Amino acid sequence: MSAHLREHRQQVAHLRARLQHPGQKLQAQAQKLDHLEMRLQRALTTSLRNAHQRVERLEHKLQRFNPQRLLASHAHRLQVLTLRLEAAQRKQLDARQQRLQRVAGLLQSVSPLNTLSRGYAILLTEDGHAVRDADEVNCGQPLTAKLHKGKLICEVKRKEV
Repeated sequence: MSAHLREHRQQVAHLRARLQHPGQKLQAQAQKLDHLEMRLQRALTTSLRNAHQRVERLEHKLQRFNPQRLLASHAHRLQVLTLRLEAAQRKQLDARQQRLQRVAGLLQSVSPLNTLSRGYAILLTEDGHAVRDADEVNCGQPLTAKLHKGKLICEVKRKEV
């Protein structure tokens, strides 16, 4: 029996060692709960901060691709390019007008009509060819003398070569 009693005593001692005071157990659980609450608080704070940063990045990205902002930017660029195009067209038109005036002046200086205004005449045969040499016509042949104002119908009376 003493072995049996000893065995029971060992079991009681073992159970007593395992048995904690309810206050100690509550305190350990409260401490564990505090630790878990702190971890949860940190995780929530980190998660909230990350979410806030993500929202800020997305807002910034949205602002960069805002259709109204892009439209305003493109409208401004179009206005600038339109002004440049108009200036280039004016410059090109001015250059072409100056060139036209130079060419017109050259053309005017060699124009047969300009020669006629200085008192000269152009003799034409009946078929409309200009007479350049006395050997091209015969005596009695009719010619037309084109003048600055009007024309004369003539007949060759005599040739001097």
